Amino acid sequence: MADFVKIPPGLQGQTGVYAPKNTVRETRVEKRESVTPVANSFDVQSVSPYSQSPEQQTAAKFFDAFGRGDATTMGAQYASNADFKDPIYDLHGQGDITHMWTELLKKGQGLKVTHEILPRQAGDALNLVRVKWVADYKLFGRPVHNESQTQLTITNGKITSHRDDWSWEQWASQALPLGGFGGLANHFPVKQLVLFALNLV
Repeated sequence: MADFVKIPPGLQGQTGVYAPKNTVRETRVEKRESVTPVANSFDVQSVSPYSQSPEQQTAAKFFDAFGRGDATTMGAQYASNADFKDPIYDLHGQGDITHMWTELLKKGQGLKVTHEILPRQAGDALNLVRVKWVADYKLFGRPVHNESQTQLTITNGKITSHRDDWSWEQWASQALPLGGFGGLANHFPVKQLVLFALNLV
């Protein structure tokens, strides 16, 4: 008569069942640890969102000096044959441009300047730098808030052309008496008077 043995738990997936001794076959079930898939990892280097070109570095040096009220450093960024144009001035040569900044910085009290070097636009020349800047100061005892868009042409590390675009009407309404002489700010004699005052006051 065949001997019977009790099949222990875990063998053939049954529990508490009797079977002939010689017919019991042990089945080992390997336990595998659960492994959570890991996504591929990459060595990503941190890249500055905005890398300045040599021309943009020159522009930054100029406007940093502007914010410090440092006319000497500002003037040193111009080429000897540079030209400058804004709604008041039309100047040629490093000497005259540096003199303008020297006089303006003397007269503008409590100057605060912020600037942003703008990304290059499609079609821009490689040596053209666009800058947006804001200046707050007092002139003739009156508070002035001036916002400008600037284009700088920079060759061999020097500014050869400087164009400031800001609103003469808004500037005059703040800086001049009677809100810009009662709306006469666009008349030629008024601009000449302003130039005279800026150079002598």
